[in-house]
Amino acid sequence: LDPHPLMQACDRIRDVGLPELGVKLDDREGGALWKLSTPEELRREAQREAEAKAKKEEQKRREKEEAARKAAEKEALAKVPPNELFKQGEYAGLYSKYDEDGLPTHDKDGEELAKAQRKKLAKTQAAQKKEHDKFLAKAAADQLGKTTI
Repeated sequence: LDPHPLMQACDRIRDVGLPELGVKLDDREGGALWKLSTPEELRREAQREAEAKAKKEEQKRREKEEAARKAAEKEALAKVPPNELFKQGEYAGLYSKYDEDGLPTHDKDGEELAKAQRKKLAKTQAAQKKEHDKFLAKAAADQLGKTTI
């Protein structure tokens, strides 16, 4: 005997039938608490709960979209070779000269970059190299998976 239909009927009585009669059941440990109120008040309360639930679901949806957008941006950035990083995207136009590894040596006005700034850019480039290498490894693994099918 499947208890699922019985549980659904009980839920409908608790959530729809009893509130129409002005009765609210709150589940508690060891039983339920019965509250008497007006049907109108219970409808307003149910409406507030439904709105709060919808708002929470919308927030979750937005957070999920934002996470997907950030992941897509991260993946797109990982495709950029480290020696090209400072020549495009957010760095485009900021630098005028680069060393053999693509690391900026001069700003857009032709002024040589400070040692600390070059060090910071080298650290950014090293992180980009790491991400790009991961991307290349994943792409190679994906390609290998496609050719073996």
